[in-house]
Amino acid sequence: MVIASHGSLFAGPAGDAGRILQWSPSGIGNTLPRGAKATAREDHDSAASAELTPGHHNPAAAVAGAAAAAVSSGSKSGSKVSCMLVSHGPGWLWCGCTDGQIHCWCLDPAGGPARWLHSWTAHNGKVKALAVSPTGRLFTGSSNGAMKMWSYGCPAYADPSTPRQLRQLRKFDSRSTASSPHSKVIAMAVSSSGRVLWSVGKNTINIWSTHNGKYLGTVDDSPEVGLSNVLAARGGYTPATALQGCIVNSGDINSKTGLDPALLDTLFEHPAAELVAEQDASQDNEKDAATVALNAAVKGAAKASKLLNKLGNRIAAKIMEENQASSSDADASDGNGPGGGSSSHDAPFVASRGAGAAVAGPADKQQRYGAIKKLAAAADGSMWLSYKKGLLEKYSEGGKLVWSSCSTAASMTQTFNLAGITALAAVGSNIWVGDQSGTFWVLSAGTCEVFRSCKAHVFPVKSIAAAGHVVYTLGKSGSIRAWPAGQPSSAVTTTWQQQVAGCLRERKLQVLAGTWNVNETKPSRAGLQMWLGDRAKAADMVVLGLQEVEMGTGSVALDVVYHNLAKVRLEAGTQAAQAWAAAVSDVLTSKGDFKRVGLRQMSGVLVLVYARSALEPYIGEVATASVACGVMGYGGNKGAVAISFSLFRRRVVVVSSHFAAHQDKVDARNADYTKIVRHLHFHNVPTDKPQQQQQYEASDTIVPDSEGSSYPQKQQQQLGRAAGIQAFISKQQRKCIESGVDSLNGGSPKRGSRATAATDNSVAAASASSGSNGLDEDWGAGMRDAELLVWVGDFNYRIDSPTGFIPDRSDLEKWPLNAQLYQYVHKLISARQLEHLLAGDQCCKEMARGVIFHALAEGPINFLPTYKFEKGRESNSMQPFYDQGEKKMIPAWTDRILFRGSDAQRSALAMNPAGQPANVRVALASAQCYSSVMEVNDSDHKPVYAVLDVLLPVYDQQQQRKHSLEQLWLLAADNGSSGGNSSTFGRQSSEQGLVLLQIQPQRLVLQGSYVPNEIQIHNPCSTANCYFAVQGVGRSAALPTWLEVAPAAGIVPAGGTVRLRVQGNKAQWLSGSTECEIGIVGCLEGSLDSSCWPAASSSQAQLVSVMLN
Repeated sequence: MVIASHGSLFAGPAGDAGRILQWSPSGIGNTLPRGAKATAREDHDSAASAELTPGHHNPAAAVAGAAAAAVSSGSKSGSKVSCMLVSHGPGWLWCGCTDGQIHCWCLDPAGGPARWLHSWTAHNGKVKALAVSPTGRLFTGSSNGAMKMWSYGCPAYADPSTPRQLRQLRKFDSRSTASSPHSKVIAMAVSSSGRVLWSVGKNTINIWSTHNGKYLGTVDDSPEVGLSNVLAARGGYTPATALQGCIVNSGDINSKTGLDPALLDTLFEHPAAELVAEQDASQDNEKDAATVALNAAVKGAAKASKLLNKLGNRIAAKIMEENQASSSDADASDGNGPGGGSSSHDAPFVASRGAGAAVAGPADKQQRYGAIKKLAAAADGSMWLSYKKGLLEKYSEGGKLVWSSCSTAASMTQTFNLAGITALAAVGSNIWVGDQSGTFWVLSAGTCEVFRSCKAHVFPVKSIAAAGHVVYTLGKSGSIRAWPAGQPSSAVTTTWQQQVAGCLRERKLQVLAGTWNVNETKPSRAGLQMWLGDRAKAADMVVLGLQEVEMGTGSVALDVVYHNLAKVRLEAGTQAAQAWAAAVSDVLTSKGDFKRVGLRQMSGVLVLVYARSALEPYIGEVATASVACGVMGYGGNKGAVAISFSLFRRRVVVVSSHFAAHQDKVDARNADYTKIVRHLHFHNVPTDKPQQQQQYEASDTIVPDSEGSSYPQKQQQQLGRAAGIQAFISKQQRKCIESGVDSLNGGSPKRGSRATAATDNSVAAASASSGSNGLDEDWGAGMRDAELLVWVGDFNYRIDSPTGFIPDRSDLEKWPLNAQLYQYVHKLISARQLEHLLAGDQCCKEMARGVIFHALAEGPINFLPTYKFEKGRESNSMQPFYDQGEKKMIPAWTDRILFRGSDAQRSALAMNPAGQPANVRVALASAQCYSSVMEVNDSDHKPVYAVLDVLLPVYDQQQQRKHSLEQLWLLAADNGSSGGNSSTFGRQSSEQGLVLLQIQPQRLVLQGSYVPNEIQIHNPCSTANCYFAVQGVGRSAALPTWLEVAPAAGIVPAGGTVRLRVQGNKAQWLSGSTECEIGIVGCLEGSLDSSCWPAASSSQAQLVSVMLN
């Protein structure tokens, strides 16, 4: 998660013991906090940051004293940050942790590292959510469902010592029975008025008073919830329940009406939290240590009983999922699928305004849209909720549903796609939404209109942090990007594009790819040396696929268990896989400084990736995956394993496959291909539809990028288009091919158009569903989004109708077709007539038909068929001893290597034209660099290799960040100066964006408790909105608890006026007149100082004297 304040960006978790990272970006390109020591970085070119460890006042020494920090702060060594909250006024940062600890930091407005203040144990479970009120009440929520209210003394924040717990928040029903607010707290937020706290669980929304933690009710969408509940909430407050701080009613709040605004105005009249704290302290219902221990024991026993069911359930779920996917694909192809073939989670939602929207009950809503995931409080006083499957809702602070993205009301305003909401944040007068596809959307908090969207990350957006004129998005891969909060001008965008283009350099690498079906043999150093040894000397990277490392039902069964219960074992490998990995490593390290990047095994199928140590700093985001296609369609003896990783921030995918065997199983092999490309999925890759299918118009935005291509969205779309359409086979050509009948099989389509295979087999087939860059849009994101894809394997495609083969059908019983073909193929091999053999190659013909390996290329096949040989018998290219057994196994090129770059590969021997500077390009190093090693006789297959030259566009990340940050800061400075010119303001603002609001009156007298008065604040700027915040005067910046100012923060429209409702409460411990000063600060939205606001403007706060008589 990320959060920003006081000009700095914070991210967590950054390791154990509550560590976090801090950046302090500036307009000159620096990111390291002033005076801090840069922490060790996982990526050599990532932005410099400081690591902060609780217990250390000097973050530069945090790494060296991590263990001591854990002791001094009381944090467990395995504790990680689970939530963060900033109080912008005093500049305090709270970090909740998985061990129940909360760490408090003091931020430096000058951009220095945050200073640790104290830590305390708030909950027995994980701290899931934090929120703070204008009076300094801190609210905490845990994974156990408990919520607590804390005070730092009076005035708040005055004492930096451990805070005092005021009370635990509980729900009460009509029988005054207390219960936990939620089974698990998901998020909490205080409305901009400062009067109410919202807390959400997976499917519940509760509203509380921030004044004393009183439970106001639960928002309910059910039609039967009536206004009587709201009236009961208003009138059901009695002295008996006052000390409990509750409302005795059913607790339901009708989402069509919400709480009565008059009720919200009277919340301050009820007893303060200090009065009710002692009465309910004894009723603390959070799980104590003994209960937690007991529950842990019960859970342990339950896990043992569930273990036997888990494997079966997962397999059944997988079967159902794939069956549903197949059914959905069939519907889509017939044009009868929902939404015209779109999958349910990608269906567009109709966005409508008004309370007349149709709403479902809570259970139905959860079933349709999943659990509640995010909560945000907007500056206009509204509260925003998002659901897992893409539903977005806007409520009033009293719980009235104002707008829903799934509304079917007649007054439609727009349609937009949300591929599962993963992030939500209020940014000034707007709402930013991040989704599963890596896209962010910007909506107006007032009108709910979408006016901006952009593909921000390859991976899902995990968190969004507002920092005034800059908005930061965190991708699931760990990359952070910075965006302008407002829409940049075309001139700014053009300047940025030109600067970033100069940061791009091409880096050439050589990749040695190989595949070998080892037929259960043990690794032989001599065989590996002949296959890899000398070729690895010049290689920067080695990618290998092995098949039949082990075989048998035991291996398949063990793989199923590991896949469902212990996937980490698949990345370690069985004893056989480890033996092969060790033998390969031994050979490679003798030729250079190679290190293993990854390993993935699925029964007998294995994939290995090695890279030179010099590349290690540039490699990250390693993930593995597999798709089983074997026994009953789910066994691991057939299928694919894959490794995905980033290289110079470009995504590389290496796949090793083993397809269905036997001469006539072409359709089964094609089905294996289809299943693999659709279902191969890495945990760190989104499962959304391709970018080309997302129907939205993205805006040009400045992207200080740390994750690869940094072009604005429109330019990214242009860069993603390929010019290689000529490589595709037309529909007419496919129809001609399909019209023929294979003479041997009697029903298989004739395959042709491969007469040039002996010189260049690189024509890439494509289906009618191919996108503008030539990549198949039916592929899943696992392989489709790869910028370099190398696919190796024993694909098992055979030779069935070579040129000149005319079978004799006069006596098939005596002279079967298979025997005739066997003899004819051997005759062509002896004559070295490979071009005639290739004319009957099933793989070539299926590619020509556009059925398999869309957009991939294969080099010219100038070597003999690699299968099937007599295992262990000495053989070479001059005397190849193919199998002479009774089965008459026909030799074939079963073992192949295919590849592509960012776009559809036009040719294997030549890289695609350098039309787009950000594209990865690849080609064979030469025509002779695709071959087999006939001298290796360990298996019945020969090992195959290909040497690839790869051109990777690489950005100078430091220069790119520098240019991007410069443009962000210049854009913000322009916003401040344009709003603060003398003709508009005179002396009312600075060029950085600080605004002196016009405030009336300067002195306010409240005539008794609960007698409201008002303050008017006017924005003198006629061209820009203005942030405002009401704060206490002094170090604490919190309002006194006897005073309520609502709203306590928000936005004053350009040239507009906002009225603040002010009332006091003369508590029983106060005597005589009570007086204080409050400060009101303002800053232009999107200006330079907005990133440090309100700290930057606190010295210029306009004071208002408030007296309570």
